[in-house]
Parts: sequence; structure tokens; C-alpha cells
Amino acid sequence: MRMYVAGRNVFRNVRREDRTVSDDVNWPAIGLARWFVRSWTALFHAGSWGRPSLSRNSRDFAAQMDDQLAENFDAPDHELDERDHFVATHSLRAAAGGAALPDLWFARDGSIMSVAWHDSMDGEIFFTLSRREADLPANDVADAIRGFVEWVRDTLSQTHDTDVDEDLDMLTEWLEHYATPEAAIDGILSEAALGDDRWRRLARSAGVSDESPVELLGLGPEVLTQGTLAGAESSTIAMAFRCAAPVLSDDELVALRRVILDAPRNEAAFVEIKRLSDRVAQPAATLYDFTRGYRLAREIRRLLGNETEHLDVEELVDHLGIPVLDVKLGDPELDGGCVCDPVHGPVIFVNSNTSRAAVPWGRRVVLAHELCHLLFDRDYGVGLGVVSGPWAPPRIERTANAFAIELLLPLAGIVAKVGRAWESLTDAKVNTLMKEYELGITAVTEHVRNMADARNREA
Repeated sequence: MRMYVAGRNVFRNVRREDRTVSDDVNWPAIGLARWFVRSWTALFHAGSWGRPSLSRNSRDFAAQMDDQLAENFDAPDHELDERDHFVATHSLRAAAGGAALPDLWFARDGSIMSVAWHDSMDGEIFFTLSRREADLPANDVADAIRGFVEWVRDTLSQTHDTDVDEDLDMLTEWLEHYATPEAAIDGILSEAALGDDRWRRLARSAGVSDESPVELLGLGPEVLTQGTLAGAESSTIAMAFRCAAPVLSDDELVALRRVILDAPRNEAAFVEIKRLSDRVAQPAATLYDFTRGYRLAREIRRLLGNETEHLDVEELVDHLGIPVLDVKLGDPELDGGCVCDPVHGPVIFVNSNTSRAAVPWGRRVVLAHELCHLLFDRDYGVGLGVVSGPWAPPRIERTANAFAIELLLPLAGIVAKVGRAWESLTDAKVNTLMKEYELGITAVTEHVRNMADARNREA
């Protein structure tokens, strides 16, 4: 077998004993097919991992879990079980069963499948790729896996060995389910962290049918035709639930759904945000998330004719015609959110229960963060219903975090006011930047200290 990721053969290996190079891994294909099918829901639909994280690939998230467990020898069993299940469903080596396979990790985030790998030594076999990550179209990855499983199923079906009957049934059942409306619903519910009992409770509380989650989540017929490729980004409500369901109560989720449904379409504001975003020169999609966020913010400032001075983000949001609502969400880690789809919004809402939004500078950061989503994430799916916090999609959150701080505290402004502050950060420089840009000490110091790393990576 060979596996190519973004044009690279990740199965290429060298035998350490005699330095023999091979482009192949030899192992029964049924083992890999079993793993893909049995891991599918967790691998392809785990929009909300078992704990909050802004890690954008499953390799880094697994490392984070290992670090946390290493710091807590008394961790409860469920955390150990969670870690083992995650590795078993996201790491290709879980499919090895004795084969030499590279340390390859999969994780889907909306339309992207992130594939990441380590330097890999397996016994006497060394896989030649160094530590990297590639973003691939999730649909292309799914099509490749489906084609592979079909080939394995068809090959097995040509034998008359009863030992393969169980595998044939499993692969056939998965392939038949793959493109059905039921597969679409299963995937969306999994990403939105809504088990069978919970979505039915929510439906009854919202006064809608509990026979199917279609009405509760506002799923259109076109979504159901996508089968297992459908995800939470297919619905504004489903995306909001995907960001908030792990930490909000049933009543709060129903209230959040009502906020979305009550946000009327504001055509004038939509035209304004589209006009502004269409003028932005989009940075390369291959850039680091935070680098992309920095560059988008600099583009917005360039278009506004203000590349160095204080920017009143509340005035900018008001000028664009975007309403700002104050809502109360029970979890203080959820700073706010935004809504924009074909019939709702654009609108920004700020969580009055978070300590960040309780202070003026923090509220400005929240508004700038949500403005990034409205400007540049509208095509993330059919609807944009992002609730910003630790459970939101990591890729767009990392970009929006960088956008917000660079919009409010631009690199060009730092240099103009205090010079290359990241080379020598003093209290006086911090105080000057806090006063000039109306930001808190944490926002200023963290952003300035990130500058050196960001500039090195951009170079």
C-alpha cells in the first residue's frame, strides 16, 4: 500500500539495517479498511473533542492530553479512557496491528481535513517525512477513503471464505449508510455534541417536533443529500450548538436558538460587510492561522486609511450597520458570537456574563474577533453561527484571535509609538501602548511577545 498526502508518499520508508528504500507498506488492506469504518464518526465528525482546545490537528491535541495526564497522576479513569479512545480513532498507528505504519493523525474541521505526522521510527523501519501538517479538502479525503473501502469490500466479496462474512457485512453496511439522510443527521448530531436524549429534550423545550432534529437545527433538504459529508457548518443553529452545547444548559441552548431565529436579515449591513471583505487581498490559505489573521487585519486597516493609530471598533461595527446585542450565557468562557446566513443577520452578540466583556478594552476585543468571523468566515458553511470560546472550531478561532488583536494594536503602530518593542519590552512601553490603544495589560504584553515568533514564521 501507498498513501499520498498533498502529493507526498507518507508510506515511503527506509530499513535501518541495510538502508533499503521502499515506497510501500505491506499489510492486509482489510486492517486499514476496518479502522476507517470503525473510527469514522470520531475521525470525521468529532467537531467537539472531549475537552476544549484550540489545537488545529489531532496530533497536537493528543500531545496536550498526554501533558495534562502527566501533570495529574490522580486523573480520573474517564480521562484516561478518553485519551485512549481518541488515539484509537485518530492515529493511523491504531490500525497497524503489527504493521509498520507512520505516526499519522487525522482530524476534520469543517471543509478541511488536517493530516499531521511526526518523525516516525517503527522498529527497524524509518519513515522519511519530517514533522509536518497538511490541510486537505475533507470531501477529497472522504472520497478516497470511500473508494478504498469499496475496493476492499469488492475484493473480499469475490472469495467464498466464510471468515470474511463479518467484515463484508460491516463494510457493506457502512457504504450503504454513507450517502443517506440518516448519515447526515448522525454526523451533525455528533459534531454538535447532541446525543439522542438531549436533542429530543431540546426539541420539546423549543416547541418543535422531536421525531427528527431537522426542525430543531433548521436543516434544509440540501443538507440531507450530503450524507456523511454533512457537518455542523451546514446549519447556523447546529454550528452554534457545536460551539456551546458542551457547556450550556438545555434552557440556554434553546434561548441561543431563539437569538438566532430572531435575528432578521439586515440586507444593508450584509452589503456593507461583503463590500469591505471583497476588497481585501486574501492571504495564502497555507499560512499559519494566526499569520493569516494578522495579515487580514492589516489589510482592513489599509483599506480604512489607518495603519498606525487607535481604531474605534465600535464605531466601525456601527458604521457597517451590524447590531450588537447583549446576551447572558451561563459559561464565562464564551465571550460572544455572531450570526449571518441567508435569512438571519449579520448580528454580533456579547456575553454579559464573561469577565472579558465586562471591561471596555475586553469588549472591544470581542467585537473585533466577531467582526473577523462576519467578514471572512461567511463561506465556512451554509450558515455562520459561531459562539466564540474554547469549543469553537480551532482554525477560525485562531485566525479571529490574531485578527482582533492586530486590528486593535497594529504592528505598524507599535513600531511608530515605541519601536521594536518585542526586542525589549519595558513597563513604560507597555503603558504607552495601553494608553494609546485602549487595551489591557494582558492583551498588550501577549501580543508584543508573540511578535518575534510571528515575524520569524512569516519570513
